[in-house]
Amino acid sequence: MVQKQSGKRYKKYHINIENQMKPTCPQPNCSKEFSSTTLLKAHIRKVHCADRKYMCSRCGAAHAAAYLLKRHLLMHADSKETCPVCRKTLSLRTNLTVHLRTHTNTRPHKCAVCYKSFVRKATLNLHQKFVHRSGDVECEKCHAKFKSRAEWSRHKSSHRTQ
Repeated sequence: MVQKQSGKRYKKYHINIENQMKPTCPQPNCSKEFSSTTLLKAHIRKVHCADRKYMCSRCGAAHAAAYLLKRHLLMHADSKETCPVCRKTLSLRTNLTVHLRTHTNTRPHKCAVCYKSFVRKATLNLHQKFVHRSGDVECEKCHAKFKSRAEWSRHKSSHRTQ
């Protein structure tokens, strides 16, 4: 169950969506921006759900397990990693590694269905879950459905031999 959203922040959330701006989390004390509504929704489910028992005393983020809270608390630690390109500070070395990909446009995680690529594997997983539900690629001749473009392409060549 997601916590009730305040009127102003919820309105701002909808205005952002309509104006094609970066979606912003409507929850109180959280102003994170996301590149898509899919990522925003995943953030709300992951961080702001009411059934999360482990709360961060510094920022109010809620977690379903103690180990997730422990990992989250590292973000508040004094030791930070600094990006040598833009000087942004990040809480973990792994976050810095992923962040550096934004400067080099390295997108190692590729979707097998549409070939779109992503900086983070988690973003690819969300993309596949919400964009390519099973049976999303359809043959225009016989209307058979496929989970990937590769399967569809193999199938399509069978129509040429008929």
